[in-house]
Amino acid sequence: MTVLEYLEKQGYHFKVKGKEAILDLCPFCKHPHSKDRFLVNLETGAYICNRQDSCGAKGYFKVNSQSKGEEKRNELNSKNINSGIERMLKIRKYITAMDDNMKTYMNTRGISYETCFKARVGNRNGVFCFFYTDESGNAIGVKYRTIPKDGEKKKIWAETGSIMTLLNWDKVPKDSETLYITEGEIDMLSLLEIGIENVVSVPNGAGSHDWIELHYDWLKKFKEIILIMDNDKAGANALKAICDRLKEADNKIFKVDLMFYKDPNEILTDENGRKKLENILKNRTQEIEEDEIQDISEVDGDIKEEATSFGDRAFDKLTGGKRYGEVMVITGNPGSGKSTYLNNIMCNLLNFGVKIYTSQGEFSAKKFKQNIMKILSRPKQIETVNNPFKDKVYGIVTKEAEEKISKWLSGKLFIGKEQVPTKVQLLRNLEFAYKKYGIRDFFIDNLMTINLESNSSDKYDKQRELFIDLQEFAKKRNVFIAIVAHPRKNTIADLEDADMGVVSGASEIINLANSAFFFKRLSEKEADKLKEAGITASVGAKTLKDREFGDIGMKAYWNYEIKTGRFLDVKFPNNSMNKKYGWEDTEKIELTIENIGMPF
Repeated sequence: MTVLEYLEKQGYHFKVKGKEAILDLCPFCKHPHSKDRFLVNLETGAYICNRQDSCGAKGYFKVNSQSKGEEKRNELNSKNINSGIERMLKIRKYITAMDDNMKTYMNTRGISYETCFKARVGNRNGVFCFFYTDESGNAIGVKYRTIPKDGEKKKIWAETGSIMTLLNWDKVPKDSETLYITEGEIDMLSLLEIGIENVVSVPNGAGSHDWIELHYDWLKKFKEIILIMDNDKAGANALKAICDRLKEADNKIFKVDLMFYKDPNEILTDENGRKKLENILKNRTQEIEEDEIQDISEVDGDIKEEATSFGDRAFDKLTGGKRYGEVMVITGNPGSGKSTYLNNIMCNLLNFGVKIYTSQGEFSAKKFKQNIMKILSRPKQIETVNNPFKDKVYGIVTKEAEEKISKWLSGKLFIGKEQVPTKVQLLRNLEFAYKKYGIRDFFIDNLMTINLESNSSDKYDKQRELFIDLQEFAKKRNVFIAIVAHPRKNTIADLEDADMGVVSGASEIINLANSAFFFKRLSEKEADKLKEAGITASVGAKTLKDREFGDIGMKAYWNYEIKTGRFLDVKFPNNSMNKKYGWEDTEKIELTIENIGMPF
């Protein structure tokens, strides 16, 4: 196995530059600042995390003559899951109260021991410990932070197996209608120091927003949320991203203008810092509102390609990759496999760790799940069942496989409950999935099963309005939407004949989409013609529209495997046929964390 094959098999998101693969995030620390800074040499397998305040990950991926379990253990040798759970269960005996050195350091930051005590800051061999809790105050996670020595930077890491909640959320007064959210622990302590108790800190810096899903319902109770991010680009990006997900009709989101200060703690440690911090929080807090126009100087002009893989070599070449902020249309003859192919793409993205929302009008949730599970399985994990009324057989995954797949899919794949939603219901579901779960990949199957509450005279107008709304949502939230649309003609005899006029419905559907692709089960004549060119295929796709590159008429081909529903790469069929998805590598580990007694 080559290093490139190994990375693809692991489901990592990466791009290749020369002899290096650049991963989206470091797989060890997964810190947002590690974006595009984890490098892997494709010849030697050497890797290194090059982010600021690096986690220290450095070594070699061992990709030859090892079982999958051995590969995984080598890759995660610095964060062994089992030993991490052991440490979590035993950690309480190592935690004590802050020593004099730690108290002195906090005093230099303007923070008293009394404030640290109230915030449950602990000590483990001279390293600060911050406890992340459930709503009742039981510790379920621990983060460590060193005292930086001269010429060194602080190091921050979390105990393996920790559940990272908003720091201090269980201590926010129950009757609070306003909540302050800071970017770091020291900033949170700074607000506690001046008597603000309704304050929390995000667990993993400005770039990580997993805490929103965890606390979504709790956050909705506050009428006002005041965000205090660092005064830098990452902080500005975080303000927008968090506001997008927390803003509701019945609440207000504010930000604090820190003037020329980097963060609240820098204000606190300035001359007359307590008073300055109080005044800035009082007088320089302003509601975040969406402007209808923007100063062009504030626009980031970096237009480097940010496309990511669909997990399919042929489709990546056809599309140029998946780009957020776009709407893609998939169409094709009845029975051409357009819905099944989208299911294949969803499985690939799920394997990358991408969260997905889908609206399924063609199939019930039960049938859709079975179709997804078959693609995620291999033939030996699928049982053949006879239909008692027809001379037909069909496949279902084994109970053992279903149990493991269901566990693996938990929290990754979400489906709308309404099979035929109205436009209002669909858009509301998309918005909810984005806000609560941070979902950015949406698959709608299909256009004809959306109740547009129209009649024959305004049907096309309603379809156009829906596509305008979908484009607005895709661009406003920077998400990707794929939607299946039926063809205008019942059958396209030859893939060459497919063009932009093939989609049923309003002519604006294709015009409003960023890209469109036609899928077709190849005729015997088409298949024979391909064989003459050295290609054996049963399904083809053609580009109808490509706003990004203008490559109209490009084609891609696959073979369809009936038992699993997989689309097999014509160039590397064995890779597709034998591909293992992540659920097969998930060890049965119960992440049950015993409540940790507080050190004081």
